Parts: sequence; C-alpha cells; structure tokens
Amino acid sequence: MEHSYSEINEIHTTVGRRLHVANKRYSKSRYAVVKILLEGGRPMTLPEILEVGEAIGLAQSSAYRNLSEMSEIGIVRLINSGDEHSRFELDESLTGHHHHLECRKCGRLEDFTVTEEFEKIVKKVMDRVEKQGFKAGSHRFDILGQCAECF
Repeated sequence: MEHSYSEINEIHTTVGRRLHVANKRYSKSRYAVVKILLEGGRPMTLPEILEVGEAIGLAQSSAYRNLSEMSEIGIVRLINSGDEHSRFELDESLTGHHHHLECRKCGRLEDFTVTEEFEKIVKKVMDRVEKQGFKAGSHRFDILGQCAECF
C-alpha cells in the first residue's frame, strides 16, 4: 500500500501519541521499525525487518522488543500465517483496513483491499452471527495460493 507524504507524517504523529500515552519514547529504533514496516508495504518477518534495518544498526533484540511493545500498544499487529515465521505490520488503525494474499509455497504475505460491496456483505454476515450470540470484533479475509515468484 502506497502512502502519501502527509499520510506518512500522520502515521508517525499518531504513533508518537500512542507511545506517549503508554509512557514510552518514540526512540530512534522504534521510528526505524515503523519506517521499515511503512516502506515494506506488506507484513514482514523479523529477519526481513532486520535485513532492512541492518544499514541503520537496528539490533535484533531492540527490534523484537520494540515490535512486542508496539504490538501491545496497538501500533503493530502480529500475524501468524501457519509457517515458522510470524509477520508484523502496522495496525489497521494506522494504515486502513485490508486483507492478505498468502503464498502457500514461500509464505510471503501481500496486502490487498476488496470492494466496498464485499465489505458490506461481510458486515451482514457479522450482524447475522451477532444474532446467534457471537460478538464479532473484526474480520480477516485471506486468499491462499501462490505468488508470482512461486507460480
């Protein structure tokens, strides 16, 4: 997902506010993690984050600790896709609602959005399950298959 300059600034401002409320600083390493996830444009594994962060000296322990803390605050979202690597992305409250394409061969996840009509159908489904006594908070729709590199 591409973000404009003003959207990027808004995301960093919101992240800074959330960290402040949690009594945490928007440190250089936290900023780097947010920047990497923004520029990555898709959910990333810790090794992928570290590979990009290596140029700026982002240590593995610092990256993992910051990802964990920012996950608890609602800045980062952890995605378990069934392979050996968890993936991280910025929370949808920062980047907007979206879904994922998951390659079952290499495990890569890509963001994608669906039509508003699809989301309306999902909303009706969520209303229906609520009538059955289940309070739905959110939803995910992932398409499983093979990416262009593995096809």
